[in-house]
Amino acid sequence: VSDPSKWIERLDRALRYASQQKLPKRPGRSYPREAYTRRPKTTHFQKRKKPDKPNESEEQTSK
Repeated sequence: VSDPSKWIERLDRALRYASQQKLPKRPGRSYPREAYTRRPKTTHFQKRKKPDKPNESEEQTSK
């Protein structure tokens, strides 16, 4: 539809039809609702630890 007034009219009609539809009757959940626990903010942006570098003396003795 190229005419904006007709487009708005059709949109209003579509929304009216959609609002008159009956939603399906669905059963409730059979288990209690739960949520994951949130991490504390202190560890939220915790930096990764770098691996320890081997000692130079250990490298020389192993060769």
